[in-house]
Amino acid sequence: MERYKIIKEVGNGTFGNVWQALNKQTGEVVAIKKMKKNYYSWEECINLREVKSLRRMSHPNIVKLKQVIRENDILYFVFEYMECNLYNLMENRPHLFLESQVTNWCFQIFQGRSILSPHILNMSQHGGIVPLKFFYDHQYMVLLLICGQWVQ
Repeated sequence: MERYKIIKEVGNGTFGNVWQALNKQTGEVVAIKKMKKNYYSWEECINLREVKSLRRMSHPNIVKLKQVIRENDILYFVFEYMECNLYNLMENRPHLFLESQVTNWCFQIFQGRSILSPHILNMSQHGGIVPLKFFYDHQYMVLLLICGQWVQ
């Protein structure tokens, strides 16, 4: 974790806390999720269903997992950083969204969700489809953050 400089906490959930951080070597801003549970071996970490699934996923509408780090029995996920989630975007809107914007966002959400097998992810355990799980970038892309409890 020495390669990252923590900037600020951006979230706190059931399974971990999330910080905005800076990669000291590249200058890239990332999101780091520190898991609350301790992990006592690297094998235990890489065998987590969440880790296996996230490492395989590559889709323009799913937030990318960049790195998995285990340090001092603490597990960290390093994700691409997204500035805003849809909840914040909706809360701070100056006017109603255009129908074309909403249609485009729904399409992107369904595109990201479509690659997830129902046997891999149970959305009710994941927390459901809520605006806090969807992030919005400066290129008007909507990305789904996949974290939480995974089922077989």
